[in-house]
Amino acid sequence: MRAILEFRPARAAILGSVLGLGVIGAFAATNTAAAISSNVYIDARETFVLGGKQPGAFTVKGQNKGKVTVEVLAQSDGDATLIATIAPGERFKQGFAKGEGALLRNTSTDARAHVKVRVTGTTKNLGMGYEGW
Repeated sequence: MRAILEFRPARAAILGSVLGLGVIGAFAATNTAAAISSNVYIDARETFVLGGKQPGAFTVKGQNKGKVTVEVLAQSDGDATLIATIAPGERFKQGFAKGEGALLRNTSTDARAHVKVRVTGTTKNLGMGYEGW
């Protein structure tokens, strides 16, 4: 089964719509560096890749909501460096530089991982995907 992402728009975009700023205001709010909140599900032997070619820095704050350990790595120029190993229930926060990728790796060979994340900073055009290991 393929992993599923659940995105919620940042509060600024919702607030702009609620206040009646119209379509232009809502578009402007979502077209900037708005925060992204997501439940990320990562299949066994898979890695969730966030960023890597973005024009600015971003920060990932999260919590391991699943039952398996997740590794947080930073990827630059094809080389990945282990930042932290996150046990179930633990939280993390890590900044990533312009062009650097954030990797969330499911260390399990048979169970799905679940990480709740909030991404702030340069989120416009932030690439996301999965790769096997």
